[in-house]
Amino acid sequence: MSNFNTVTPTNESEGSDLYLLGRGTTSRTQTRDQLAAGIGSARWKNTNNYIAGDIVIAVDLKQYVAVVNSGTNTSVGAVDPTTGNKSVWSEVNTQFNEYNANRTYVAGDIVFTRDTITGEVSYWEWYSNVESLSGKTPLDANNRHEGWKDNSKPFYWIPYTGDQVGMPFYWVDTTPPEWAVMEINADLPIAVYWRLARRYPSLVTGDVINTGDIRGEFLRVLDQGRGVDSGRTIQSYQADEFKSHSHKFSAPISIAASIGSTGIIISATGDTNWNTTEVGGSETRPRNIARAMAITI
Repeated sequence: MSNFNTVTPTNESEGSDLYLLGRGTTSRTQTRDQLAAGIGSARWKNTNNYIAGDIVIAVDLKQYVAVVNSGTNTSVGAVDPTTGNKSVWSEVNTQFNEYNANRTYVAGDIVFTRDTITGEVSYWEWYSNVESLSGKTPLDANNRHEGWKDNSKPFYWIPYTGDQVGMPFYWVDTTPPEWAVMEINADLPIAVYWRLARRYPSLVTGDVINTGDIRGEFLRVLDQGRGVDSGRTIQSYQADEFKSHSHKFSAPISIAASIGSTGIIISATGDTNWNTTEVGGSETRPRNIARAMAITI
């Protein structure tokens, strides 16, 4: 096998190991440094013999590690790594590399792009679970949630946020970030929002998933057997209520005394039923600050 220990990094013509390794992922200077350090991999060739542990770059520009010996001089023969034969080759982790227009991406693949002016790095995850494509750059908003207009299938890229699908969070704006939707009683097509539907199947009705409506409500943590707020289930509504209580009320009474034939007569007059004046607003509430709530898709 031509590995980085033996390849002399002088030939940078198209089709060479150095050229292929550097395509769309690293600069030639970086590639040359990798070669000199003896790390990385060389292009797979059907005329070479490989031993377990060898790493190559296949025609799909992905890296594969040899699981067993293979090649023209072995009983296994020459096996193309891209055939998916995992008993001979295993794909090397190729996540978090720079976006490559020639690579075919599948759901869960993660890449980065770099702003040509500021140099800022952004990470993206291939979102579609029905299409595996190449040439769909995450820099094009039409390939992402932001500019997607087809309700029959998922968009291609979404900003990478880790495994946070279905996580609700407060947001200091009425427009959610690109990787989320607002909880405003919206019916979303599960063909597009498939990850949210998979996380919360109980919210799916037919071919849509409802975000729920949290607008104007206070949240209360589910009791889950503690006994403070028994009988509640996830997403259950509870109306406002006062805790049972009583008030002691003393009303003034007019008292008069007089002398009669039988002695002193004491009499009391007055109405002990009094009405209080209404005060307050239309609801009972604590001090609060209003914020929107969104949910990660």
